[in-house]
Amino acid sequence: MKTVTAKDLAFASLNAIKDRRRDDWVALWEDDGLLQDPVGVSPTDTTGKGHQGIEAITKFIDGAYAGIKTFDFEIERAFLGGNECGVTATFWITGVDGVQRTTTVVNIYEQSPNGKLQSLRSWWDGTPTGLGSYQPGEATAKELAFASLNATKERRLDDWLAMWEEDGLLQDPVGVSPSEPTGEGHQGVKAIEQFISGARDGMKSFDFDIERAFLGGNECGVTATFRITTSDDVERSFSVVNIYKRSPNGKLESLRSWHDGTLTGL
Repeated sequence: MKTVTAKDLAFASLNAIKDRRRDDWVALWEDDGLLQDPVGVSPTDTTGKGHQGIEAITKFIDGAYAGIKTFDFEIERAFLGGNECGVTATFWITGVDGVQRTTTVVNIYEQSPNGKLQSLRSWWDGTPTGLGSYQPGEATAKELAFASLNATKERRLDDWLAMWEEDGLLQDPVGVSPSEPTGEGHQGVKAIEQFISGARDGMKSFDFDIERAFLGGNECGVTATFRITTSDDVERSFSVVNIYKRSPNGKLESLRSWHDGTLTGL
């Protein structure tokens, strides 16, 4: 299959793993690719920095295959934005010892200019319940996510802006959009304030339902449904994948959002 977008790469990657086509999977990658599966510290990545380069990525997949008898998946939604695709899915794994495991994931696939996988970052085991409390300076990325969404819902602009690092990056949505024609995002608190002020002026109300939250390292992936009533009373509902990154100071370093995930195949 000729890969064209990050969405195509996502599908090719998952199918190659399911079919145990190890060489085909490795061939999808750039030589300097980065694999974080999962994001954060884990038994296979004790530093939390991921597997960098084709040799490390090949070693990872060989180790995974050594412990897995079967792998299957079901895509829930796929969110294409710019050169990246967010995928929400359920994985079914049977180990070589016969133990079966089911896990929910958010995967972010990044396509290189050469049409290969530049990175794959995976958050596992999303929790379906609340996101926890928020204490400024001490919050996890998961708590920052909850605080950010609630402040947006309640139109507490000053509280929302106070969560951000001065040099924070907001991409909402990821990729080129009417509010961000370069696709590079809104960099710095002044640009972020301009964005949220414009968004607030265009919205009468905002509400959300969290589906799952996935905490990994200093980042949290959130799958949710947003409901918006515009200033001219148009109602809109759409699905999102948001990735919230926490800075060492306990503030938002970045928020990257993919909108309108498709329900059907990749």
